[in-house]
Amino acid sequence: MLLRTRVITMVTASCLLLAGGLYYAGLMRERIVVARYAAVILDGTRTLLDQSVAHLVERLRWRADRTGDLSIRLAASVAKGDRAGVQRLGQLLAADLAGLGGQNRVEVQDADGTILFTTLAATFPEPMMDDITRIQGLQAGTAISGIENDSRHGAMATLLLPLAGPDGAMVGSLTLATNIAQVLPLFKHGDVADAFIEDTDGKLEAGTNQALWDELTAHGGLAARAAFETRTIGDRTVMLATIPLQDRAGQMVGRLLAVTDATKGYEIEKLTEQIVLMLAAVTLLALLWLLNASMRRAFTPLEEAIDVLNALARGNTAIRFERPAGNDEVGRIVRTVGFFRETLEALSAARERRERQRQRQEQFIRQEMTALAGMLAEGAKAELLNDLAEIEAEANRQPPAGTGAEAADGGGDALGMMAPAFRKMSLRVREQHQKLSLLVAELRDALMTKTQFISLQQELEIARKLQASILPSAPLLHAGTQVAGAMVPAKEVGGDFYDYFPLPDGRLGVAVADVSGKGVPAAFFMAISRTLLRATAGFTHSPSRCVAQVNDLLAAENPELMFVTLFYGILDPATGRFDYCNAGHNQPLLVRGDGTVAVLPGTGDTALAVVEDMEYHDGQLFLSPGDTLFLFTDGVTEAFDVDEQLFGDPRLIAGAPAIATLANSAVPGHMVALVNEFARGAPQADDITCVSLRYATVPA
Repeated sequence: MLLRTRVITMVTASCLLLAGGLYYAGLMRERIVVARYAAVILDGTRTLLDQSVAHLVERLRWRADRTGDLSIRLAASVAKGDRAGVQRLGQLLAADLAGLGGQNRVEVQDADGTILFTTLAATFPEPMMDDITRIQGLQAGTAISGIENDSRHGAMATLLLPLAGPDGAMVGSLTLATNIAQVLPLFKHGDVADAFIEDTDGKLEAGTNQALWDELTAHGGLAARAAFETRTIGDRTVMLATIPLQDRAGQMVGRLLAVTDATKGYEIEKLTEQIVLMLAAVTLLALLWLLNASMRRAFTPLEEAIDVLNALARGNTAIRFERPAGNDEVGRIVRTVGFFRETLEALSAARERRERQRQRQEQFIRQEMTALAGMLAEGAKAELLNDLAEIEAEANRQPPAGTGAEAADGGGDALGMMAPAFRKMSLRVREQHQKLSLLVAELRDALMTKTQFISLQQELEIARKLQASILPSAPLLHAGTQVAGAMVPAKEVGGDFYDYFPLPDGRLGVAVADVSGKGVPAAFFMAISRTLLRATAGFTHSPSRCVAQVNDLLAAENPELMFVTLFYGILDPATGRFDYCNAGHNQPLLVRGDGTVAVLPGTGDTALAVVEDMEYHDGQLFLSPGDTLFLFTDGVTEAFDVDEQLFGDPRLIAGAPAIATLANSAVPGHMVALVNEFARGAPQADDITCVSLRYATVPA
């Protein structure tokens, strides 16, 4: 199958799937709309029914209120047990209630529920209201209304009024009822809707269109139906909304059926659906036609390009074709084929030029070697001429350029006799080459040594940058406490390190350490020590416990027997309490806010990585706001000047009061400058490291 046919087939299948999906989505949307419409119709019908029943009840209440004197006399007759008076007054109420139209009922009961008067013609009439409802009304002294079932008249809107005697006690009840069939005309809007009331057995009690009811019962019946459904009756489409009629006890007393003629709407919907389907089909056909035309136009140049490639494969470079102007994929492929054809033409021309050049070079070599032979002695001349004869004989044995393997790879030995000529000439210079090789080897060894030295310098520079990157690069402000540090290595990499970091419980850890030795081994041991300290500090509460764990880890794997002195302390910013452990390190200085300088007492502990399971101890002091702790390594106190004088602890203590007047971030730089000023350019013998911690101050 052609690529064009496959593309059209896939696009057609995609369009059909898309159309099917859209059609299915439309059906689902239509069902959702119908369901919402059904809910609206049912809610509207139910609301209209409730309002209509309430209106009937209000009309009953109005009839009872306008005969208020009659009601009072009726209550008095019930209280005295005057049945004749009750009968006479009941007849008057029934006559007045007849003005409502339809089927009505009047019923009078005493407090015990005995029916004293009723308009229902029955030997043993059943009361309209059940005893529970009637008793509730008498106890509350309020009217009760709702829908009740009458054995003769079906579903009726009912109003029960309590009757009070002269002393205010409830002596009985008056029940007024009217058939709710009176509300059916309210559900009929012109010629498009009808309403029916049926009993619980599905028999028609009242309706607005007997002929329509007969059609409904004839077309599918009404026994089993949903709350809302659509039916087709002849050439009409109707919607049926069924609302159950329930009394106050929740018992079914009948159903209200509202019928709406939706023929015109469904015809419009069907016509719209047909138009949409027709437009979709026309659009799909037009799209396929355009796609086929576009594919044919796009793939025609590609087919021509394939013909050109077939011709080029047969060695025919004379075939030509017109390149398309478009910049799409097909256009780029066709242009590439054209470039390929032009490249083959240029390659063929280059082979011809190379053949001519080879002939000229052979002639030049022959002339030069002949001239060279004329300048040599007879023996050398004979050898050189013999070489020339061998070269020409070898060149004559070579296949013509442009044939076989040479033609395939662009000429192969296209230079003819040039290669054997140079082979012969190389034999003449081999002796000189051997002599020069020894000199070149010596130069190469010297160059390798220099390269290794430069590589070592670069690696040391990388190590220096890596070492600097693991140390804090900026001052730290933690809960009002400022910490800053600095390190100046004596070599490319150093063995000192410092660190400061917040702990998980809100405290602040600070450390300074000095590894034995110098250079790369000390730098590696420093990195390991700093990493172990960081990893352990977050899980230990006291400095001594942390230092002991780091010592055990370092001493367990220490084949080079290196060691490290360490001062590690933890500051509680909330209280100023500073706990510390000094493992063989220089004792830090405490500079109070007024410039007073004191040396921190040691804890009597040895350096790390010497012996496992060593016991370390904690020291403690409390800092006041403005106090500064200055931590340092022996590179500060053991610096020498050009006269071999030691900087020493006294000079450090003498220069320490100035710390109180400086911003904390400037303290490390100030102390390093103080040491450099003392050294007066003398070579630095050891790493210089210092850390300044100022408690509870505002950042500078």
